[in-house]
Amino acid sequence: MGMCHDDYHGLGKQLIDDCRNWTELAGIDLHGPEYLPLESWTARIWRETAAAGKELKAHAGEFMPAEFVRRCVEELGVRRIQHGVRCVEDPAVVDLLIEKDVTLDVCPISNLKLQVEDIRKMSDHPIRQLFDAGVRCTINSDDPFMFGNTLSEEYYALATDLNFTHGELAQIAANGFAVIPT
Repeated sequence: MGMCHDDYHGLGKQLIDDCRNWTELAGIDLHGPEYLPLESWTARIWRETAAAGKELKAHAGEFMPAEFVRRCVEELGVRRIQHGVRCVEDPAVVDLLIEKDVTLDVCPISNLKLQVEDIRKMSDHPIRQLFDAGVRCTINSDDPFMFGNTLSEEYYALATDLNFTHGELAQIAANGFAVIPT
């Protein structure tokens, strides 16, 4: 279940408070503009949801710097970050991701199309640095209807523009299966 940083009011509050009890819910994900602050309710909800055995995610490190990725890992306890590419700005955050076994669900084509910081062409994309550093990454198409791309095109971009080998692409694909909630 995705929720925005500022969804904790009215019906949103009721749904958020109750969702950790839903047996079919795999987990929660913090969405919305990254510049919105983490509100006081967020860490509590993430702790309670983790205690209920659910997966914890957050969209971070796409438009805000590495420090926001750190906050999501340390304050919310997430082990999956949607995007996260700006964590390369701080080697200590990259080390934290490795230490805490955090997975980055990366969407290179949308990062390029959205002109995420310092990504002006696909060969600028930091996924190569992250992968080489030992951060577990998966590849995703983000929103295919909005960005007009497929997962196959994401893999093709990694192979042609970032020189990922067949073995490395296979590892990235395997990473996606390794982090599926059980």
